[in-house]
Amino acid sequence: MKQVRATAKYVRISALKMRMLRPLIRGKSLVQAKSVLQFTPRKGARITMRLLSSAQANAVNTHNLDEKSLIVQDLMVDQGPFLKRYWPRSRGRAEMIRRPTCHASIVLKGNELKTAVTETKPVKTKAETETKPSKKQ
Repeated sequence: MKQVRATAKYVRISALKMRMLRPLIRGKSLVQAKSVLQFTPRKGARITMRLLSSAQANAVNTHNLDEKSLIVQDLMVDQGPFLKRYWPRSRGRAEMIRRPTCHASIVLKGNELKTAVTETKPVKTKAETETKPSKKQ
């Protein structure tokens, strides 16, 4: 079985919230994982759904895998950098607000698409082709 990966970097959600979706889709087929994510009311589910569609396109178009045999092997979520914002407070002070980001990648595995073998016709060389007489008047 061949593995295919799709990655989304600097996603504006915390890694902890994205990791909650991992047990929901891990080990499921592509169709099952999409239906689970479709009815999961979380922001991370929408992000993971787009990531899953990207991995599916990578598998089918680039790696020539069978779409029906695709299985979600893993969803890996790493912490990204924090966006730092400042909030004004009393007496001229400011509080720092840290907005988290994460890097998510999904791994699909599947079988290669079996292509039908076509027969090739032998190409005629120039010596084998017939020449027509030219019409001169």
